[in-house]
Amino acid sequence: LRDILSGDAVRGGYSNTVFFWLWVAAFIFIAYAMTQTYADTTLKVASVLWALDGLQCLLIPGVAAKIYGVENFNERTKDNFKETATVLLSMALLMGSLSFFDNVSNAQAFGCGIIPWIVLFSSRLFGGFYDRIGV
Repeated sequence: LRDILSGDAVRGGYSNTVFFWLWVAAFIFIAYAMTQTYADTTLKVASVLWALDGLQCLLIPGVAAKIYGVENFNERTKDNFKETATVLLSMALLMGSLSFFDNVSNAQAFGCGIIPWIVLFSSRLFGGFYDRIGV
């Protein structure tokens, strides 16, 4: 975690951030699968972590690229980080709506999880993304 926060995130060709998120994913899976006692807390912690990482990838993709160990940051990489942010924010909204709010149906939770995808595709459709890539 110290290497990630200091910006010295790449050692041996692999990003320490990737290993950190693999450990977080493993913790979430084990905590949720082994016992239902901590399932609600696990979903809350996971949704907050994914929301923070998603906002970082969306708002400051250059810093996120450095943290994830990406050396050649360009427009294509920036687009990839927007897609990554969409995935992370979608998971955060889905799990957050299930864990933070009472009486939320699964359909409503999935509806909340679709919002980042609608925003991404709308911005691509009306923002000239497809013209830029030649589609």
